[in-house]
Amino acid sequence: MQKKKHHYVPVTYLKGFTDLGGRIFACRKDEPENQLHLKPDGIAFERYYYSQPVPSGGQDNNTIEDLFGKTEAHWPGILERIRARQDLMSSYEHLATFLGLMRVRGPAARDVVETYLAAGVAQVGKQLKEQGKLPPAPESFPDIADHIEISIDPHQSLHAIPPQLQGFAELVDQLEYQVLHDATGIGVITSDNPVVYFDPALPSHRLIPYPRRLSTRSMELYFPLSANAVLRGRTVVGGARRPIAHVEVRSARVMRGINELVARFAYRLVFSSSSKHHALARKFSRQSPILRSGSYMIPGAHFLKEYDYEFGPRPKKVKWTKLPLDDAD
Repeated sequence: MQKKKHHYVPVTYLKGFTDLGGRIFACRKDEPENQLHLKPDGIAFERYYYSQPVPSGGQDNNTIEDLFGKTEAHWPGILERIRARQDLMSSYEHLATFLGLMRVRGPAARDVVETYLAAGVAQVGKQLKEQGKLPPAPESFPDIADHIEISIDPHQSLHAIPPQLQGFAELVDQLEYQVLHDATGIGVITSDNPVVYFDPALPSHRLIPYPRRLSTRSMELYFPLSANAVLRGRTVVGGARRPIAHVEVRSARVMRGINELVARFAYRLVFSSSSKHHALARKFSRQSPILRSGSYMIPGAHFLKEYDYEFGPRPKKVKWTKLPLDDAD
């Protein structure tokens, strides 16, 4: 059976944020005033989002989806252990893998890769123009090269998932973790980009999403686990990493601060089990983690060099249109 509906946020994950009726509240950052109330399988998906071309022609719609499904199968059991406040070290490998995939599989990560590659193509075009290696522009449109829109085959950003996952694993292994259980009644929200990490030494107005220099910074990480719990990771300061502890949070200020971070790091969508959180989507509607302006370089060899993030409005993504020659022998 060919799978067409590819969820970039797993349904099994979103079920942890549903209300008593089994539905979830969702706000799009582009339309923060319009709040949706629907079942988890009705949102956060794209058709054929993880499909891959195959050498014989056509595309493979199932392999990546099936691979993700094996990791997602462990999530309900992990969540039960969290709710029961049991030791999580026996589930650490599955938890870390799930966490890593949630960081790299969604549009927030893939769009940055495609934006970066498009910027590299534009840079090459600019160099070729300066070197006189391009045909002259039409007299009626002398600056045509400055108005060309560049789209990237989405399959290219699938290639970025393994190296991104490997890089993120380096951070995961540096942190010590706690599960924070909400005792305030405020509730925990999540998003389509639910892995949050940053250097806590920087003030809020200078916060940099996903800093690269892991070895020179202190780091703080948050990952919503359910409507009542969130994973917090912090850089280990001296000594060995301790087991994952369960901590009850009674501070409304702390819980609101975590929800603000989650909403700020959200890319397209903010999710919650209550309608009361839609104001956060509105507050951060113009802020998402995006490629830092001017931080990229021309891609070398086959793939990527490093790039930085910043907070800002999501850029318009040029839609990829498959050309007939893509199918030619």
